Amino acid sequence: MTGGAFSTVHDVPDEFASIGAAVDAAAIGDTVRIAPGLWTENLGLGEKGLLLTGTAPGNPAIVAQTVIDGSAEVAPTVWIGGSGTLPVRLRGLTVQGGAGALVSTPHWRRIGGGVYCESGELTIDHCRIADNRFGSGSAAGGGIFVGEAGALTVRASSLVDNRANEGGGLAVEGGSAVLRLVRIANNSADEGGGIRISAGGELDAEDCVFEANGPDQFDYPWLRGGAVFCGSGGEIRLIRCDLFDNHADNGGAVASQGYFEMRGGTIARNRANSGGGGLLILSSGAADLEDVVIARNWALWRGAAINNDGGGLRLGRSTVVMNGGGDVIAQSGNAWAEISNSMLWSNASGGVTMGNDLWAWSSDATQLSYCLGPEDLVGESNVLGPPYFITWRGNEFVLSPGRWGDSDAALPRSPAIDAGPPRLSDWLDWPKGYDNGRRSDIGIHGGPGGVLWQKKE
Repeated sequence: MTGGAFSTVHDVPDEFASIGAAVDAAAIGDTVRIAPGLWTENLGLGEKGLLLTGTAPGNPAIVAQTVIDGSAEVAPTVWIGGSGTLPVRLRGLTVQGGAGALVSTPHWRRIGGGVYCESGELTIDHCRIADNRFGSGSAAGGGIFVGEAGALTVRASSLVDNRANEGGGLAVEGGSAVLRLVRIANNSADEGGGIRISAGGELDAEDCVFEANGPDQFDYPWLRGGAVFCGSGGEIRLIRCDLFDNHADNGGAVASQGYFEMRGGTIARNRANSGGGGLLILSSGAADLEDVVIARNWALWRGAAINNDGGGLRLGRSTVVMNGGGDVIAQSGNAWAEISNSMLWSNASGGVTMGNDLWAWSSDATQLSYCLGPEDLVGESNVLGPPYFITWRGNEFVLSPGRWGDSDAALPRSPAIDAGPPRLSDWLDWPKGYDNGRRSDIGIHGGPGGVLWQKKE
């Protein structure tokens, strides 16, 4: 069947009994269309620039029934690479059961259980990468592995129930990965339960959810980064992503030795059996967060929200509330932090609100400005709580305006309203009668990033 002016569609099983046979018969740029069913095959792609697609990519039920299972061989289910690699696309498929490729560098291990993108460009669209699990031994990228010559894009897909020692859902070593509208859930690894980025790798994720990722065991210090681990030289950028219910021994949601950036989104209900319930920053790492909610995380020892163990932290226009266990933000070693226009409130140890929501080895290396806390904070233009939160349009931690319209509100006007940096303006359009000027508020609803949090009715 002709699929376009210069391409042909090869139907499985109407024309070919297997996907592999259709791939072998295809020319450069052709499409292989796969009917629902269980296809137990291991596929090598890349030199023809093919599109492998299910019959209904927009129908999750059909996607779940269109399965490429790699259990036939001890190999990745799908491998992308080779000389002259052309862009490959996977659409509307479930990829499962892969055992990965055995490689000797930097040591003997298996990589890329479901998909191994050794080189070239790979786009995964409306797919489900699931149930790719390595057994004992060293392994990376249970769901997907991207090598230094690989470039991965994943859209409107899920990485679920995959397992490896490093990067249960996805491991990127030297290459790059772009994720849009992806769910990363219930993956397991000792380091980077959901995703691991290392060796100069890069991750750019927008509007993604990281849920319930983490190691299978506890009480070992190397079990780090339940949702995400960023190794030395790696870079991670998250925009409007939510990380919740992840766990690890250190860094319940995130552990970073590299560069970690987050704009908008939530880090919530994550757990660390040692330090850094939400985020762990290691000595070579740096983290830059703006317009982020860090709430209801827990750590047994230090840093219920953030444990900065010798790295650098910049936290702006964020709300850090209701975290429990150790000190909410802990600074140690040669750590430094710049915290501005942010709220530190109602963080507890053993259910009792602490007198100090910030613990620092050296106060000289911790600069706070235009922040709200439970007691006088050292720094410039900080204010004393409570913040008086209300819920509005489904948003938690909105600041009470006090009197609103014709009736008196139950709470007083929040001292965080119009208390941010004078030259910074709010971008939110508050309803008529809401007593809030143009000057930035303290916390997530202040400044230009506040618009990220305004949900429509």
